[in-house]
Amino acid sequence: MSGDFNKLDCSKFEIDFGLTQIVTQATHGRSILDKCFINRPDLYNSVNVITSLISTKHKAVLIKTRDDNEDVEVNGSNTRNGARNILLQTNS
Repeated sequence: MSGDFNKLDCSKFEIDFGLTQIVTQATHGRSILDKCFINRPDLYNSVNVITSLISTKHKAVLIKTRDDNEDVEVNGSNTRNGARNILLQTNS
């Protein structure tokens, strides 16, 4: 789950639903307003905050999944995960 969580208390997502917020760099001024909550942090390799390609005060968030060559444990067995780039961008 991702988006602009400007004035929302997000602790419920982490405490009640066991999600992990993976954006750690400021996305608007000095604040982290654009967040991504996931339930499998082991499937993600990196999170980068970059200058947006569109006219906005927010920065874009680029999330990269693990590479094809990295094994990931799913339900007790190892499997290969295809790498993907995920771009989150807000028009606010």
